[in-house]
Amino acid sequence: MKDKLGIEIDVVKDVLKISGDLSYLFARNKRERVTNMYTGYRGPDTPITVNESQGSTLENLRQDTNYLSSNIYGEYTPKLGDDHTLKLLAGWNLETKKYRGTTIKREGLTVPSKPSFGLMDGLTSDPVVSGYDWSYVGAFFRANYGYQGKYLAEFSCRYDGSSKFPENSKWGFFPSASIGWRLSEEKFMEWSRNWLDNFKIRLSAGSMGNGNIDPYKYIDYMTIKTSTVVIGDALGSYTTAPGAIPLSLTWETATTYDVGFDMDLFRNRLSIGFDWYRRYTTDMYTVGVSLPSVYGTDAPKGNNASLKTNGWELSVGWRDSFELGGKAFSYNVKAMVWDARTWVTEYINPTGALGDYYEGKELGEIWGYRVEGLFRDQPQSYQESVLPAGIARYGMTSGLPVTLQGLVGEKGFIHGHDMFGFSAPYTVLDKEFGYNGETVAAEVKKLLGRA
Repeated sequence: MKDKLGIEIDVVKDVLKISGDLSYLFARNKRERVTNMYTGYRGPDTPITVNESQGSTLENLRQDTNYLSSNIYGEYTPKLGDDHTLKLLAGWNLETKKYRGTTIKREGLTVPSKPSFGLMDGLTSDPVVSGYDWSYVGAFFRANYGYQGKYLAEFSCRYDGSSKFPENSKWGFFPSASIGWRLSEEKFMEWSRNWLDNFKIRLSAGSMGNGNIDPYKYIDYMTIKTSTVVIGDALGSYTTAPGAIPLSLTWETATTYDVGFDMDLFRNRLSIGFDWYRRYTTDMYTVGVSLPSVYGTDAPKGNNASLKTNGWELSVGWRDSFELGGKAFSYNVKAMVWDARTWVTEYINPTGALGDYYEGKELGEIWGYRVEGLFRDQPQSYQESVLPAGIARYGMTSGLPVTLQGLVGEKGFIHGHDMFGFSAPYTVLDKEFGYNGETVAAEVKKLLGRA
């Protein structure tokens, strides 16, 4: 069941408006699973009893989910004359979710065709109960100001709290601001009015919080189970050891600095947009440094890393309309291209193990081996090997065209879309390196005499 209610009140027409909405979702999932023993055959004279080891069972599962979301906000747009525009917005929002699950299982169906807990004579397993509760609450504010449609500014902020974090780190403050300048409205741009409809440059800086984690990750909790050992006249109970909890758990914050422009030309038919940005992600929620096996449990996730991202985006669009068959026909096309590179700036990895994050790691890089060379023919591979003694040789055959010596000592990174390969067998040293695919291609051309 899902429903949404909304309300909107004009306190002062076109000046002050208050809006609110309430969304509710209830979902119930029920499942009944029956397992019966039955006779099967491995061959004409080889009958077997299927499911004999587990017997006949009946399992009943029930899951209930309740989700509630509410928003209330007000918009204030005062009349400040023809040159000034101002819009203020402030509000509050709430989200809460409750989940409960129960699984009951019993063995020994007396009437296989009528599965019912009342018609069973076997053991009843302990009910498996699961569930969680979480909630978010936040306040937000935004102010937009414009002067003569040429100079634009915006400031916004959020103050959010989450039950998924410990008491001393539940809350996070996330501000942002931006300014824009429409050069196309300036007098010194009048010469372009016939073909330039809009040209705006903009700068922005802002932060955003991410609290999308599972609840109870900062709490030590233990599960109570029934032992197979009889104590007195009943089976005893025991509990499992808790897992490790993170040292720090709070909002993951992404702070972005952006510069860009928007252009509309030829009566708004051609549109061009460009952005260059740098993003810093702090308190990144990820797994901690690898722990030794003797520790007894896996490393917990927490705020263990920081990232830096440089990127850009370019979009070009065209839209137009004309008459086709006596009727208006409109169309639009848009193309986008972008690129981004991300590096790890903080992470505890004293050994520099490649299986974990490490400071300076570029996300998406692939590590390989340092290449000493390819053998030109079989005699070279067995008698004139350039490899030190003890280095393994893999599937060497004759007929290899060239020995690649120029790649040794180079540095860079191999990315998935840059990888190249040779069908000829090769030998490698046990040294690790990264390589940039474009540089690899250039070196190969040089070595083959094609550069």
